[in-house]
Amino acid sequence: MWLIVFQMMILVVAASISLHLYSPILLKIHWLSFTIVSLISLTIALIQSRFNFLQLAALATLSLTIYIEASFYYQRHVVLNSPLEVRQQLSQHIILGFKHYNEVKQLIDDGLLKGVFLTRRNIQGLSLSQVQSLTHDLRNLPLRWLATDQEGGLVQRLSPPLPRQQALHKVVTQAGEEWQTVVKQYAQQQGHHLAQLGVNLNFAPVVDLPPQATFWDQHSLISARVIADDATKITQVGQAYSTVLLETGVLPCLKHFPGLGDIHTDTHFFSAELTTPIADLQAKDWQPFQQISQQLPVAIMLGHIKLTELDQHYPASFSPTVIQFLRDEWQYQGLLITDDFSMFPISANRLGVGKVALQALNSGVDLILIAYDYRLFYPMMYQLIRAHQDGRLDLNQLQRSQDRQQRILGILDNRVDEKKGLNDSS
Repeated sequence: MWLIVFQMMILVVAASISLHLYSPILLKIHWLSFTIVSLISLTIALIQSRFNFLQLAALATLSLTIYIEASFYYQRHVVLNSPLEVRQQLSQHIILGFKHYNEVKQLIDDGLLKGVFLTRRNIQGLSLSQVQSLTHDLRNLPLRWLATDQEGGLVQRLSPPLPRQQALHKVVTQAGEEWQTVVKQYAQQQGHHLAQLGVNLNFAPVVDLPPQATFWDQHSLISARVIADDATKITQVGQAYSTVLLETGVLPCLKHFPGLGDIHTDTHFFSAELTTPIADLQAKDWQPFQQISQQLPVAIMLGHIKLTELDQHYPASFSPTVIQFLRDEWQYQGLLITDDFSMFPISANRLGVGKVALQALNSGVDLILIAYDYRLFYPMMYQLIRAHQDGRLDLNQLQRSQDRQQRILGILDNRVDEKKGLNDSS
């Protein structure tokens, strides 16, 4: 009897793993998980002396595993063979991380992708010249955005080989009254190195207020990444940094709206709700986002946080109400970029990553970021293609987004030309 119970427990675990085969938590061990679950299920089915419930459960688990794997490859096939005009429309709204260059190159060549996220796994062990060669190849493709996450301090995805920089808050603290000069030098150095690689979008600066450090934030570590302790200083430093970064041809991205100052969990792994009244957020947390975005053509990253006073159902990253608030109340016409869709509030959302993406784009989001688990690209695109075919995708909203992106790219080019002209004349 104990053997039957033990085998049932193993099958329960195996079925659970099957259901999460395409969860970001299993990205690095996907094939190992698939192989082990398949072998265990098949073995338990075969060792039964007669047909019974245990054998039925084992066959069901094996079938589930094969079905989930086959579903992914079916969706991938549909995406890769979708109509060219549909691909070209959708491709302009996605920034994708990757593991294998050849795969991402094929997606770009096939008109499925216009934005790439470059991070440490792409450059591990490479020299600066090798990274330059990689990014040179990427920029020679029909690519619109080459993005990275180079804040300085704890988060600098391209260092090494790029020079490491202290966290911005340490630089500001050490500089004292000379902080403006030092911040400009900091941004100039960072922007120069990024621009040399062809990077034109950087997910920095962090303009959140510092949250209270808790045990449940062992990954984001936002309290160690913020610029300062008060909103006014964050606004001043963030604006100085963003001004110089723009001059190098790199678009800054303020993150993580609606702010993590009153959030005490890590949204990589947990859902989070921001219950702070709007009036309090406007007076403090939102000051850097609003003031900098009114002065400069910066992007804003939407976090996976429910802003409960505006929307109790959906995180800000795909909340129609929150996005409309930014577009209408703030009159913000810059780029809205989601935080990574690999994070738990999205990858495990009951709607599914495709429907979440559809709602985000229909609400006015410009760019969807899939940084960590690049496999999510296929189920997401599969659903978006179906929505396009069914008339559920707001094509007017997509066109407005494409116009915004083109305008921002033009501004970046003009800023670089103006800076070059000033340098030449001096």
